[in-house]
Amino acid sequence: MSKLDFRLVNDRALQSVDSVLSSWLPGGKRQGGEYVVTNPRRSDSRPGSFSINTANGIWSDFATGDKGGDLIALVAYVDNTGMGDACRSLASFLNIDPAINNKPSNQAASQHQPPAEPKPAQPDFVPIRPIPEAALKACPTSMRNLGKPSMYWDYLGEDGKQILLRVMRFDKPNSNGRTKDYRPWCYGIDKSGKTGWRSKMPTSNRLNRPGISG
Repeated sequence: MSKLDFRLVNDRALQSVDSVLSSWLPGGKRQGGEYVVTNPRRSDSRPGSFSINTANGIWSDFATGDKGGDLIALVAYVDNTGMGDACRSLASFLNIDPAINNKPSNQAASQHQPPAEPKPAQPDFVPIRPIPEAALKACPTSMRNLGKPSMYWDYLGEDGKQILLRVMRFDKPNSNGRTKDYRPWCYGIDKSGKTGWRSKMPTSNRLNRPGISG
């Protein structure tokens, strides 16, 4: 079986991101650089917490902690299948061949040499554990541009004190009634070396059941 060219399929999918998203996740809408839609994998009546970045394909559901780094991972999540099957499904939709085309080499030995693994990009934000006591007390309860949330959830560590993630929900009226907007908060350090609470998702999905506040 031929090896799959995940990078090629992802690149082509991003070039047709609107078609891909409307096919696998119909009924959503663009909000700036994000595609916001209900999550078909759970009981989700209104869009808000599940969003996909249309520029790079990174997606997450702030209400559950599910997330992924590209559109193949999104298709695998929505279809509840493996990455290989998701890559083939997406390639079929885009009408491209997902197989890696290996060019002949002058040296026989190099024909069987696997491609070099790409170096992982340095994260722009790394969570800090354990969180200092003073920082725990300073966990945000509002946002400057959105005000106070109508409700928020704290995902705690095993000790029941460490706030691994705080998710705020903001209800906003519109012509169809009300919309929900979600914002995550995590404590850590950014590339510049500054520590503090940032509106970021943690790098791990190992979150305990949240307590509801607000």
